Amino acid sequence: MCVNYTPSRSERMLESYPQVQWPVAYDEEVFPSAMAPILFAQQAQLAGLTAQLAMFGLVPPWADVTLARHTYNARSETVASKPSFRAAWQRRQFCLIGMEAFFEPRYDTGSAERWRLSHAQDETIWMAGIWERKPIQRDQADQQQASQSDLFSFSMLTINADQHPLMQKFHQAGDEKRMPVLLSEPMRKAWLQAENPLAILRDAQHWPADMLCAEPAPLPKRKTKHNQKHKATSNTSDATLEPPQQASLF
Repeated sequence: MCVNYTPSRSERMLESYPQVQWPVAYDEEVFPSAMAPILFAQQAQLAGLTAQLAMFGLVPPWADVTLARHTYNARSETVASKPSFRAAWQRRQFCLIGMEAFFEPRYDTGSAERWRLSHAQDETIWMAGIWERKPIQRDQADQQQASQSDLFSFSMLTINADQHPLMQKFHQAGDEKRMPVLLSEPMRKAWLQAENPLAILRDAQHWPADMLCAEPAPLPKRKTKHNQKHKATSNTSDATLEPPQQASLF
């Protein structure tokens, strides 16, 4: 499961989709509840590709934005049935998430160590996602601005990685291995057009391991005030690297 990634720079995403106006201001590293760019189609024929800043963590219209802390990943096996995700799935609100790299924990030494995964050919990694739009309540005088101010949000799709040569090495021993859905160029077009999405999710399990570059990427230790009783603690703890347990809603 992916809880942290580096969004691709707007100029690099522009190389793949030059007809799209990409956002330029967003964090260099993204965690749940942060804003990052996504790409989706307004029409099935891809006539209206739109790039939009959206919250990492799906927020349905009926939910509070704090739900994003738990809905950043959607399991492909249950995305069609879980209350938080099923409306977006049924409406085929599919999106692409462009990134330079994503991060996963390894436990080779017995404790969590953050690793960075990037494209072996230094290209943008495109992941499959679903998106939502939540109306933001405001004064009646501001209703005309609703289309510009509504909250967009998204979740990454994940698949089983127990048999993947590289991705099976991440997360704790005994846990199911998961990986995000990585998309080639033909798969990206089909995903945005909602062409047989279940087949795309199945095919993504065979993403070539040699197309990814993996290397250790520990986070720097947090600095603490001199008057605190405890020493500075590492930002690469299990709590940081491993996502919280997801309940039945998601």
